[in-house]
Amino acid sequence: MSLDIQKNVMTNVPTQEKKNQNFPFMYFGHRLWRLREKRNIKSSQMAEFLGVSTSEYRSYEFGERIPDRQTLIKLARTLEVDVSKLLQWSVYASRKLEDAPLEGAMALHKEFDLAVERLLEEYRQFYFTPENKTDLELIRRVSENIKKDVSRTFYLPAMPMSLLMITSALDEAEHDVQFIHEINDFALDRESFAGFMSRDPYMSLFSHYVANLLYFHDSPSKNIQDTFNRLTLEQVKEIVLLATHKHAVYPTDEDLPLLQQQMEFGSVAALMVREMKKILPDSINYENLYQTALMQCVGSYLLYVLIQPSLKGRGEENLPQAPSFYAGITSQIMELMTHHLHPVVSAMIGANWGLDNDVIKALIEHHAQPTQKVSPLCAALKLVNYYTDCDFETIGEKDFAEILTKYPQLSITAEDMLKVSTRMNILRDNLVERSSTLVENSSDLANKVYQERLKKIKTNASYGITPSVAILRPPKRSEFRFDQEYQKAMVQETLGRLNDLRMQMMSPQKQEGLANFEKRIGNLYLKLDYITTKDLQAVAEKFKLSPDEVKIRLKG
Repeated sequence: MSLDIQKNVMTNVPTQEKKNQNFPFMYFGHRLWRLREKRNIKSSQMAEFLGVSTSEYRSYEFGERIPDRQTLIKLARTLEVDVSKLLQWSVYASRKLEDAPLEGAMALHKEFDLAVERLLEEYRQFYFTPENKTDLELIRRVSENIKKDVSRTFYLPAMPMSLLMITSALDEAEHDVQFIHEINDFALDRESFAGFMSRDPYMSLFSHYVANLLYFHDSPSKNIQDTFNRLTLEQVKEIVLLATHKHAVYPTDEDLPLLQQQMEFGSVAALMVREMKKILPDSINYENLYQTALMQCVGSYLLYVLIQPSLKGRGEENLPQAPSFYAGITSQIMELMTHHLHPVVSAMIGANWGLDNDVIKALIEHHAQPTQKVSPLCAALKLVNYYTDCDFETIGEKDFAEILTKYPQLSITAEDMLKVSTRMNILRDNLVERSSTLVENSSDLANKVYQERLKKIKTNASYGITPSVAILRPPKRSEFRFDQEYQKAMVQETLGRLNDLRMQMMSPQKQEGLANFEKRIGNLYLKLDYITTKDLQAVAEKFKLSPDEVKIRLKG
């Protein structure tokens, strides 16, 4: 670039003359100017593309006005960038907020190391051969990397099916309700949308932590159900935005069926805990059991997210030049590692989210101790898992009595457990089919996959390729839940709805002045830092505010 051209360009750089420039979003105009200049587009051309006057467009670059939602979409398309990047949300969110290990997980490093030793002992006893002797060192190295990664983990990728139902419900109820508990009969009869969200392993526990930190810190909620009964629609939108800012959703559709089943296990287990609430002995805290049932599957999920892409024979050829921490692991080793490490990994994430010490202890001892030696809370978890794992098979009261002898810590009768199991059989079937219908109502793409499969079955039946009974009893929607094309369509729809939510939250609202808009967006960035660090003074210094002002903005 010549000196004259450079000088001419610099004289047209938009300046930010506002006094308070603490928040990244306030540099929107300057960022817009740089993206336009990079593509050699004149401001008059941009105005023409957008259908606005040149003076109005220039007001965007000079920070005098913020474009509305539709104009932002046009801007992103013209500049060939994602809307979230244009808004700086994705850039800000991709910063390594989790570089420093978090105190909760670090306190459990000793328990993690003990779990690794149990893993190595089992490998030596049942799998070791002279040909695979290097695997022991590989397991140690990979385990150490897992410990480091988990110690820095605060956010997880959301599961598409759950997030699709959540974002769809938030969108449809936008003008109808103030609190989410007002959305009734959602995934189950007599279960509100608040009840549904309180069964999602990631969103329930993360939301409970964030809500107490941001909205309820003067009067903290003591249980997850109470948290969601108190949350407004707008607060849940904000929490979803924060929960998904770093990883959005798990994107690989071929992995989703297994991961979906893992997370659903925790959700169904939590549902069973609800049904057991009235029969639990006094020695067991209901809320702790509920949170433990939800949290237990998070460790398996995170281990899968960390390791699966680098499995031997699957992802190695696609790894970048820098070797992956997890390259070389076989599916057998991964299965063994997941079995031994997922309880303590769940505990480490739970500690990062501020779960009760009894919950953390129950998670750790779940695999470390035989049933007769664990706490009543852990014994109750094992009982819940046993029935959930058996898919609530129909057995008699005598059989229940025999099973309960394995759990001497629990004073629960076989008659009561029979009632719970019978009720769970009904709930499970309704839940699976109702959830599948909700997904298809939320996703034209997923519904299209189901209809195409149904059409193919009927066509094949008419030609004698499949039994004609298929026409009389078409497959249930739930039978397609783990179809790969179905999952792929669901991921696409979920990402689209999540982007719509981001646009809605990050765009000016009706009759919202520029100053109020900038303050609201600035508060989002402030909250993003605070929920990770919980350091009021550090956040205050970073955003050049007093600690008292930070407290006020956290509520807003």
